[in-house]
Amino acid sequence: MTVQIKLRAKQILFICFISGLLAVTGCDSVTSPAAEENIMHTERFGLTADARPSSSCKNVKGTVTGVVDFIKGPFLNTISGDLNGLIGAYYGPISDVQGNGKWGADLFEMGHIIITDDGTIISEDQGTASPVPSSGGTTIRVTNRYNIVGGEGLYEGAHGTMKTHGTIDFLESAEVAPGVFVPVVLDYDLRYHGRICAPALAN
Repeated sequence: MTVQIKLRAKQILFICFISGLLAVTGCDSVTSPAAEENIMHTERFGLTADARPSSSCKNVKGTVTGVVDFIKGPFLNTISGDLNGLIGAYYGPISDVQGNGKWGADLFEMGHIIITDDGTIISEDQGTASPVPSSGGTTIRVTNRYNIVGGEGLYEGAHGTMKTHGTIDFLESAEVAPGVFVPVVLDYDLRYHGRICAPALAN
């Protein structure tokens, strides 16, 4: 799948973000040749969810689950509920991580692409992630706000917000540079809810 190929090039940066929560260093030299692809900014649309008639909006909720292996695949999670399909994270110019220590919360910016049979949804996100102390650093708790900035198909011109919360477990790690080990197999257990607006939803 073309989308999977594009996303994989960016997910090494996501791995570096995750490893940063465990105070691992050595990822600052990692770059993605596709880091500036698929970035769509809110100001390009000039629309807000409040400006949409209610008939062109829908409330959504459900789960994001699955085991992602950044080395062997699969590279995308499963999204279920009111949205059904695949979901992947990407990094780009909006990306940023602000750490607050080994057991503190990290603030991050990233993006997601949701792929459904009806079309795709693109978001730019802000969230927090913090290790669960009782896990010894192998589980993080994540809260994220998806700011929907566009899409294709049914979701062309989409806008709105979704919020997710839940945990990510680190199942396996790998040495990506001498002495640098990062988690490469992750188990996601997230819940989402929100509101999506798009012209085609009124039909």
